[in-house]
Amino acid sequence: MLEIRNLCAGYPGHPVLENLSLSVPGGAVTVIAGPNGCGKSTLLKALAGILPATGSVTLDDCELLTLDRRERARNVAFLPQNRQVPEITVKNLVLHGRFPYLSYPRRYRQEDLRMAEAAMDQMGVAELADRSLASLSGGQRQKVYIAMALAQDTPVV
Repeated sequence: MLEIRNLCAGYPGHPVLENLSLSVPGGAVTVIAGPNGCGKSTLLKALAGILPATGSVTLDDCELLTLDRRERARNVAFLPQNRQVPEITVKNLVLHGRFPYLSYPRRYRQEDLRMAEAAMDQMGVAELADRSLASLSGGQRQKVYIAMALAQDTPVV
């Protein structure tokens, strides 16, 4: 269960969310809908730690707003709607989802490789593993980015 209480977030000089409270059940697909500019992306960026926020956000009794970026990335995966297309292979991009679990120097473990393979299989892009992301269609790229979020293995995406 994701519990949001009195969340305030926004941009410098422009508050967008003020005292938002919301409960999201675990294991469910939840849709956030609303008109442009109402704060949907701001909410998601605040949950992922991309934007600063105040209030309380708990995930199964863990206070997310107090976690450092790495720990938060082990609990929440965020996939922005607009992204640059880097010059990278599909497999390497999906492996980026494993960064929160790596120590320095970033060397992938067998578990990381297995998680990436499973995510690519789940999204039906395993056969594209060695292709450049830039060479794919828009729909294929979307599937690869979703595989990266799934490889992150978080309770909230």
